[in-house]
This record gives sequence, C-alpha cells and structure tokens, in this order.
Amino acid sequence: MTNVQLLCSLAIGDSNVRLITGDNSSCPKETKGTPKDLNHASMTAQVPANETKPFKFVFPRTVTNVEPSILSFKSLNETKSFVVNVSGKGLEFMASALLEWSDGTHSLHIIYLGALPTGEYSPLSHHSSLLQEVVDASFQSQALVRSYSRSFNAFAAYLTDQECQRMSSHGEVVSVFPSRILQPQTTRSWDFTGLSADVRRNPTIESDIIVGVLDTGMWPESKSFSDEGFGPAPKKWKGACKGGTNFTCNE
Repeated sequence: MTNVQLLCSLAIGDSNVRLITGDNSSCPKETKGTPKDLNHASMTAQVPANETKPFKFVFPRTVTNVEPSILSFKSLNETKSFVVNVSGKGLEFMASALLEWSDGTHSLHIIYLGALPTGEYSPLSHHSSLLQEVVDASFQSQALVRSYSRSFNAFAAYLTDQECQRMSSHGEVVSVFPSRILQPQTTRSWDFTGLSADVRRNPTIESDIIVGVLDTGMWPESKSFSDEGFGPAPKKWKGACKGGTNFTCNE
C-alpha cells in the first residue's frame, strides 16, 4: 500500500500505477502532498534541472516504538516524530546521493528464489510468508523492502546474520546475498562513446527512455580493446595474454 501511495503522489495516472504494481491499484481523486510528505522510511525530493538557487527540503516523519531505539520511548507502541532537513546550493549538473538506514543489526539482502512459477502466483504473498517463517515477529512489518515479480522471483529485505543463515537453508531459496551498489569498472567508456565527464545533462529528455543492449559478439580487433595511448603494463600487474588462431596479443 505504501508503494501505491508513493506512485500516486507522483501523479503518473492509474494506468501507469497498475503497470508498475501489476494489480488493479488506483489512486484517490485527490492526492494531497508530495512524495517527501509521505511517512515512509525512504525520503524523496526533486530539485529542478540546472537549478542555481539554494534549496531546502523538510521531511516530517512519525515512528512507532516496537523495540529499543535511539529515540527515547516510555511505552510500547508509543509514537514520536522527527524531522530531517536537507539543504544545499544550486545544482548545475545531475547528482545522486544515498542515505542508507541501518540499526547496526539488520542489513539489506536479496533473496533469490529462481524463475517465476507458471500459473496463478502471488509473489508478494509468497515472499511475505517466507519472511514470517524467518524474521522476528517484532520486525516483520519493516523487513520487506521490495518484491520482484517481473523477470525473476526474488525480494529484498532487512535481515540479521542469523536470519540470513536460516533463510539460506530454506528449501525454496536459491541464494541470499547482500544488496550492493556497483560502481562502473571502466575509465575509458565515456571517451569511447564520445561523452565527456562534464557533459550537461537534461533529465526531461533523458527520462522515460529504455536502453536496450544488443550482444553482437566481440572480436580482438575492436577499438574497445585498443591500447593506444597506454604505456607498458604496471610491474604489479600479474595478468597474462595468450594468443590463439588468428589472434595475437597487443602488449
């Protein structure tokens, strides 16, 4: 339900909401507020592209005491409010930032279940039931982060180390691994594709674009493998190049 509220606050329309959720969800006629005003753990705000004026956002949140916390609670199910303020100078280019929640005990993991079953199947119900078997009852409502149901069968959830072990040993689970943000492992792709590091971005034009990759194979003569402009390999480099039929090393 919270995901539907977020989508509705973006005013993308019922048809697009249903396309994302995969069900018959709909938005109320009047959606008040913006994504940053929703009482979610995640906080979202949008800064206009190429905005040069300083900006400031206020994220009001209310939490319920279900277990010991940094906030000081006096009774079970007591609620308290807090505010997160975000401010900065104007942005002359696109920028991304990440603030990750952590209580020092739970960490985000991906639980992979393999291919999606055929026929009638509710991924969200199945994923929630698996969490109920493994996660402590006091944290179950907060554990599930995302349920994947399009190309593969998996879900993201906050788990303790012990819960990871129990989930990994479950008969329906293929693998459990930490959720990581991967950084580009290249230094030359931008030059090769003709994009400079400081190219001016236009989010309006870039949005709603699906990038498709066609794998047409690879060959040693491709310019992608050219070592033009590079000196000899560093002394600490321990790799090797072995030639083959109609293929020689370029070192």
